[in-house]
Amino acid sequence: MTNKKINLPERDYYPLDKAARRLGCDVDDLIHFIATGKMCFWYRHHIDEVLTLHNYKNAFNSVSASDYYYENDEGVFIRATDILKLLESSYFGEKITNNEDQLTEKVFFYYDSSYSETDIFICNYQKYKQRKIRTQLPHKIRVVASGLLQVFNTSIDIENLSNEITNCSVRRIVIADKAEEPEITINLYGKTINISDVFISKEEIKIVMNGGRQPGDMVKDFSDKHALSHSQSKKTTNLQARVIKRLITAIAGEEEASNPRRALENGHSKLSRALTKAGVDIGATPTCIGKWLADVDD
Repeated sequence: MTNKKINLPERDYYPLDKAARRLGCDVDDLIHFIATGKMCFWYRHHIDEVLTLHNYKNAFNSVSASDYYYENDEGVFIRATDILKLLESSYFGEKITNNEDQLTEKVFFYYDSSYSETDIFICNYQKYKQRKIRTQLPHKIRVVASGLLQVFNTSIDIENLSNEITNCSVRRIVIADKAEEPEITINLYGKTINISDVFISKEEIKIVMNGGRQPGDMVKDFSDKHALSHSQSKKTTNLQARVIKRLITAIAGEEEASNPRRALENGHSKLSRALTKAGVDIGATPTCIGKWLADVDD
């Protein structure tokens, strides 16, 4: 009896080892293609994070929507202009949830692909909807994304992955809802990636077979917080941070100025008590301020 060949359908995506065998190369080659921008990948991950609106520029400057961003201490970052664009263009969905604090949340962005979905909610929607201008930026948003998320850009340290090193911390990966003109771009900072959670689509395999992606093919990352200060020199940014540090020194002393994150997290510190007494909301997390002032050349 002769063996009958089974005509299996083509896979939609492949783990790295199978993609490498299909292309006749090593897994290390594929990781190198990803690190150098010649190949995109899908990342199996789940995000459920609340982000707070922050002002990027010095509070003494005039600001616009492009000067704001959403971030939390878990390293999830979205530029505020992306959120404003969604508020102006998309309808508010009907999916309503309640979080642990019993604050009503309502989805205003929903993206669904074959293998992933993304929801963005306005936290405390009941209070938000009382505003006269609906497209005003909300104070907090919740981002929920799961499945195989499309990653179109990543920092080069992903090349630390290999068959021997299956986990590595990646400085930044960029997730977008589609390859061209994405409606929302999410930056993840300092995430640990496992090699078993990296997949290559059949379309991407064909692109690599034809020489790989070119720089112009990649998603333009307008959400990178470092790009927000493109018009400012490092000297200017350092000067602004130095002024902030000196103000903290004047208010609370050198010890608290040298570690502002700890001072802000301690409700009994001189800095925290001075801000509370003045009724000032600094509009940024202690972690963010600590990062801003960490490398000040004073």
